Amino acid sequence: MELHKLNNGDDIWFKYPNATNSFPAVVEEFHYNFKGEPYLTVRVGSELVEIDDKYEIVKV
Repeated sequence: MELHKLNNGDDIWFKYPNATNSFPAVVEEFHYNFKGEPYLTVRVGSELVEIDDKYEIVKV
């Protein structure tokens, strides 16, 4: 899934590169790093996690 197609509040599942477990999350914020590459801040339970397009992402 392309990151720019996600909105704040979207429910997603994501998987770390080369991992077997996936995690549910809620999109909190959309950002660009200094190189202009997009990344997301997502809430997993009570934790905030940053993910980019290297992760496998599915919108629920």
